[in-house]
Amino acid sequence: MHLQARRAIALAYVNSMPLAAVPGSGAVHGLGDGLQAWYGVDFATVNRLLRAEALSAPVTLSAAQTTAYRQVLCLLLTQRRPAYYLGDGYAALQTLADSYVRLMTSQGVIPIDWRDAVLRARTPLRADALVRDPGPLVHQKTASTLRTRLAQELGVERLYDLDHLDLTVASTIDQATQHAVTEMLHNLRTREHARAAGLVGERLLGAKDDLTRVVYSVTLYERHHQGNRLRVHTDNYARPLDINEGIRLDLGSTAKLRTLVHYLELIAELYQRYASQPSQALRALEIDRRDHLSRWVIERLQVLPQMSLQALLHAALERRYSTSPGEGFFTGGGLHSFSNFEATDNHKVLSVHQALRDSVNLVYIRLMRDIVYHYLYRPGAMARQMEQADAPQRRASLEHFADREGRVFLRRFYAKYHGKPPQEAVELLTHGVYAEPVRLATLYRDIALRRGYAVRNPADPFASAR
Repeated sequence: MHLQARRAIALAYVNSMPLAAVPGSGAVHGLGDGLQAWYGVDFATVNRLLRAEALSAPVTLSAAQTTAYRQVLCLLLTQRRPAYYLGDGYAALQTLADSYVRLMTSQGVIPIDWRDAVLRARTPLRADALVRDPGPLVHQKTASTLRTRLAQELGVERLYDLDHLDLTVASTIDQATQHAVTEMLHNLRTREHARAAGLVGERLLGAKDDLTRVVYSVTLYERHHQGNRLRVHTDNYARPLDINEGIRLDLGSTAKLRTLVHYLELIAELYQRYASQPSQALRALEIDRRDHLSRWVIERLQVLPQMSLQALLHAALERRYSTSPGEGFFTGGGLHSFSNFEATDNHKVLSVHQALRDSVNLVYIRLMRDIVYHYLYRPGAMARQMEQADAPQRRASLEHFADREGRVFLRRFYAKYHGKPPQEAVELLTHGVYAEPVRLATLYRDIALRRGYAVRNPADPFASAR
C-alpha cells in the first residue's frame, strides 16, 4: 500500500513539474508535454521505447532508446532550474546529465554499456524552441485580446491561471485577412500608400505631416445567423496598447455620424406612426411646442400626404440650423457652451447634410437638443406629465425619489456620526465644510439652539475648524 501511494505521488509530480515555457506555446508542465515541446518527440513513443520489458530484452540499447533515455533524464534534471537549463544553461545541463549517468552506473542502476551509449548520445532541443523573438508585436495583440476575453468568459482572474488550463480554443479571426489588413495599415505610413488610399489632401494629411505618428486600427465583423463574428482585429501601433480594445476616444465626427443615424431613425419612426393618418386627424394632434421633430414630420405630411419615407428622409437632411456658438446648452453636467472647428462657420445657417460634410459642431449640438426634447415631450412622455402639478405620476415620482434620496443620506450620515461623542461629531462636521466664518457661525448657532450644545471656547468659536 505504501509503495502504491509513493508511485501515485511520483506520477503526479512527473505529470505536473514545471519545464519553463516555449515561445508560441506558453508554459510547459509535465514530462509528456515537455518531451513534445522541447524535443518534438511523442510521449507514447518514448514510453514504448523505455518500458521495462523493452529495456531488459537487448544487451545494448538501440539508438532510439539511448536518445529517449537521455531526453527523459535531462528533463527530470531540468526541474531544478527549468528556465536556465532549457535556455542559456543547456550546455550545463548536459554536463549535469553526464555526471548522473556515471553516478547511476557506479550505483548499479544501469550497466556500463548503457552508460557509454548514453554519454555519447546527443539530444539537441527543437530549433524553434530556442527562438526568442516572437515576431512583430502587432501580430500578438489579437491573441492577447482573445486570451483576455477567454479568461473573462471562464471566470479566470489571471492570465497566468489561464495558461495552466488544458484546452484548445478556436477563433473566428480570418488569419489571411488579418495579416493582409495589418500589412496594409503599416504601409499607410509611407506617403505613396497614403496618397493611393486618398489620405493626403486638404484637411487630411499634408506634405509636412509625419506619417509614422498616425495610428490606424480596424475591427471587422461578419454578419452570421449565429451572431456577428469577429474577423479582423488589428492596428499598426508597434507597442503593447491595443488601440481597438484598450482605449476610449472622443471622436467628434464619429459622434456626428451616430447622431445623424439616430435622428434619421426617429424621423422614420415618426413617419410610420403618422403617415397613414388623414390630415384632419393630424391637425387634431396635441404636440408639445418643444417636440420639434414630431411637429416637423406632421407638418410635412399635412402638406404632402402621399410623401414617401425616402423623400421625408431627404427633406430631414435639409433641415437647417444656426451655427452660432453664442448660446448656452443645459446638459446633465450643467450649462455648457460649444465652439466650431472653424471660426468662419460661426455665423451661418446650414442644413444637417452640409454640417456633416463640413463637420460643423453647433448644428449637431442643436440637433441633439431636438432629439432630447423629442424624448422628453413627445406624446405620453414622462416630462410632460411631470410639468402638471396635479398629475398623479408627478406626485408618485417625487415621493419615490424623495424617499430614496432620504434613505441614502440618512444611511450616509448615520454611518458617519454613529457612536461619536458630541465634541467629535462637531469637529467632524466642521471639517467637512469650507471654513468660512458665516457658514461656521450658522452651524455652531444651530447646534447650540437645537441640541443645547455649548461651544467649548465661546471667545474663539472657529478654533476647531482651523
